[in-house]
Amino acid sequence: MNSRQSAIRYFAVWLAAHAQKALPRSRADWARAMSHEIDHIPGNYTAFAWALGCVFASYTERIRAMIGSSPRISRWVLALEMLCCFTPLTLLCLATLANLGRMEGKTGIVALTVAAAGPIGLIVAFKIVVLNRPLLTKSAMAVLCVIATWTGLPYTLKILAAGELVNDWREFVLIALLPVLGIAHLLYLAKRPVSKLTAT
Repeated sequence: MNSRQSAIRYFAVWLAAHAQKALPRSRADWARAMSHEIDHIPGNYTAFAWALGCVFASYTERIRAMIGSSPRISRWVLALEMLCCFTPLTLLCLATLANLGRMEGKTGIVALTVAAAGPIGLIVAFKIVVLNRPLLTKSAMAVLCVIATWTGLPYTLKILAAGELVNDWREFVLIALLPVLGIAHLLYLAKRPVSKLTAT
C-alpha cells in the first residue's frame, strides 16, 4: 500500500469514527455497526465513499434528534448554524470574483459556480430563518439540490485526485461538507413553518 492509499484509508477511518461520535444515543446500534464495517471494506476509495455516506447519515440523524427532542429551537441558533455553513464559501466566492481576471476561463467559472452556494445559501437562510418565510417552490428546492451536489462533488473529486485527504480535510469540511449540510437543513426547514421549530 503506497502513501496515497494509506492517506485515503486513514481519512476513511477518521470519517467513520467522526460519524459514530455524531450519532445520537438512540442510534448506538448504527455506531457499533460503523466501527466494525470500516475494517471489512477492502478498497480504500470504497471505504472513503462509505465513510462519507456515514457522516451524512449521522449528521441527518443528529439534526432530526435535535429538532425532535426540542421543537422550540432558538432562531439565533439556526442563524448561527447557517452562518457557519455558508460564510466560508461566501468569502471564497468574493475572493474568486476579485481574482476572476487572473484565472483561466474554465477554472474561474467552475470555481465561481462552486462557491456560489455560499451567498445563495445565506440568502435562502435569511428568508427562511430571519424573515420566517419557509415556503419554497419545488423548482427552488430542486435548484438547491443541484447547487449542493455541484458544490460538494467537484471539491471532493479534486482532493481525491490530489491524494491530499489528510492535509486538506479542513478545507473539505468548510468548502464541501458544511454548505451541503446547510442546504440539506434549509430544505428540511422549508417543509414546515419555522415558527413551529424556533423560539424568538
